[in-house]
Amino acid sequence: MATYTDDFNRANEDPLANGPGWTTAPGLSAMKIVTNQCLPQSGADSGSRVTTTSAADHSAACKVPTGGNNGPMVRCKTSGAVKGGYALALQSGNIVCYRMDQFSYTNINMTGGGTTFTSANAMKLGVVGTTLTGYKDGVSFGTATDATYQTELGFGLWCFNGTQGVLDDFDGSDGAAAGGGNPWYAYAQQ
Repeated sequence: MATYTDDFNRANEDPLANGPGWTTAPGLSAMKIVTNQCLPQSGADSGSRVTTTSAADHSAACKVPTGGNNGPMVRCKTSGAVKGGYALALQSGNIVCYRMDQFSYTNINMTGGGTTFTSANAMKLGVVGTTLTGYKDGVSFGTATDATYQTELGFGLWCFNGTQGVLDDFDGSDGAAAGGGNPWYAYAQQ
């Protein structure tokens, strides 16, 4: 199992490209680095994924220093022109797990939605089979089940509508990594 980390502590990038190797996720606008943090494009649904594709079971984690509808994404499409996959987000102080479809977002009702996060907490979304699991600092807080995207192999970061804040300290795993274990600690991979 390989892990991919990025603390975004480098010169500004637009689009997000370096670190573990990033590319824009299909159907979304590119993320970018501004002042050592990852930001979306203004006014656009944005998402960037690690260029390496993964096993079907994988995870993505990040911190959300400011903002709302943004967070880690798993099982995102790696080709084509439309978005697809799953994203974990803070929405009005609650955790929401979205299924991203071509023209819509569907709340797939992850349990534990009342879990609170601060800018210091790591938010992680893991997927094994059809079960998506949300984690706060490595400890599971809820699950959801959805079978729409079982063969998509991308993972990365996502933001709704480009006005929702910033992301930091990405940590992704391309293997059977939905298990919680200990909290991760991001380090620079340059």
